[in-house]
Amino acid sequence: MIYAFQIEIPNGPIKIGCAKDASKRISEFEKHLPWPIKTLGIWPGSYEVEKVIHERFQYYIMQGEWYLPSREIIWTLDHIEIHGTKFMLPMYRWHR
Repeated sequence: MIYAFQIEIPNGPIKIGCAKDASKRISEFEKHLPWPIKTLGIWPGSYEVEKVIHERFQYYIMQGEWYLPSREIIWTLDHIEIHGTKFMLPMYRWHR
């Protein structure tokens, strides 16, 4: 499962990862981080899908799997589509 969450502070970083039990993984982070977090989504997906997502957002990497909270990342995570076994990452188009 692919998961994403954001630290709930101004401009809080976003974590994108993969785990067999994403809910449990997020819960583990909640126990150890000193800030509250907001789950942005949990989707079916593999480590290969996670790699594609990380490559898509490579310009926003802070460290490891932690990303700057860009408009593109948040929009893309809001618009992920699952079609059967296909994980569809939409293309972000910036508008003023």
